Amino acid sequence: MLQKALEGSGGSAMASAYTEAYRVITRFGITDKSFIVRVAAARCLKAFASIGGPGLGAGELESSASYCVKALEDPVSSVRDAFADALGSLLALGMNPEAQVQPKGKGPSPPAKKLEGCLQRHLAVPFTKAGGARLKDVRIGVTLSWVSFLQVNIYDTLSTMNLVLPFIL
Repeated sequence: MLQKALEGSGGSAMASAYTEAYRVITRFGITDKSFIVRVAAARCLKAFASIGGPGLGAGELESSASYCVKALEDPVSSVRDAFADALGSLLALGMNPEAQVQPKGKGPSPPAKKLEGCLQRHLAVPFTKAGGARLKDVRIGVTLSWVSFLQVNIYDTLSTMNLVLPFIL
């Protein structure tokens, strides 16, 4: 639904609509007081990832993943679950530059880049460094993110296993 709403602006305005929607989600939605708004923000980030992250560069994917990791410490379980799901989808997109969509706008868009070391930075490190009162919640969230990541990459099993095996062994 988010994709259809943003594409409704059409033409070169579509690129700015995606950028503005992303800005609003990350600036206001992720940190809102209402848990319902935070869950909706996480679902929007997942929607961005599922449609190829139009207009999102490596920096935006990295910062989105960082927001998701921080949100795994949220006191509300539905918020943690939604951000865990979004994190897995965002990382799967970041690992697959061919799936990243660059919207049509003014001038040539930069080529999509693979996020190097993102699995280590956003999944392995938070799992091992988790501490404090939310230790269990963060580890469960990271585990759910792995599941989401693997579900997105299920059709590319061999390369996914090459990415995952070093963390298992």
